[in-house]
Amino acid sequence: MKKFLKIILVFACLMILIVITPYAAKYWEQFSNATTQDFANFGTYFSGVLTPLFTLVSALFVGFQILETSRNNKLERLVRDHKEYLASFIVKLDSIKKSDIVSADHCALKAYRNGEGIFLNLQQFYTSQNQLIEGFNIVSKTLFQIYQIDPHQFSSSQGLTFSKADRDILARIERLAFFLNMERGYTTIQDYEWLCKESRLKLKN
Repeated sequence: MKKFLKIILVFACLMILIVITPYAAKYWEQFSNATTQDFANFGTYFSGVLTPLFTLVSALFVGFQILETSRNNKLERLVRDHKEYLASFIVKLDSIKKSDIVSADHCALKAYRNGEGIFLNLQQFYTSQNQLIEGFNIVSKTLFQIYQIDPHQFSSSQGLTFSKADRDILARIERLAFFLNMERGYTTIQDYEWLCKESRLKLKN
């Protein structure tokens, strides 16, 4: 917002200079002999040129305010949605044995490194824990939607996510979610937006 206001101010100053400079350069020598009518003509010239420009600047400012309000409303909604999605995800996570997630992650990594079908090896897990995987996908996608609007708010919301669950478990769930999305043809290791950086590092081992 402040940056946009500075741009408008600089633009307005430039317009004033552009309008005044040619007129002043042309009539500067006759300035001391100028009459009231001359000043009146200058005022008419000045307002006639700048009025449309300032009208345009005002319209741009109002338009920006509307966009900024819409952006803030969207951000507030996403932050609220993220908290709700995260709470639902944590409830589901707490109902599952962490050892099951660790075991599934080990099995998925082994299948990945051996070039085997991950879903075939973990069909029972993916079927029974579909709500967990999709719940994580929703939390992750909402976070990255927040990032597109406000990276600072993303950091806060990401921190909230990490404070609610063990990061190692989240990284394992993220890998499991990635493997499923990859086998569905939705993403690749390069295109996937990683919430936990250590999730991808494991795939390089």
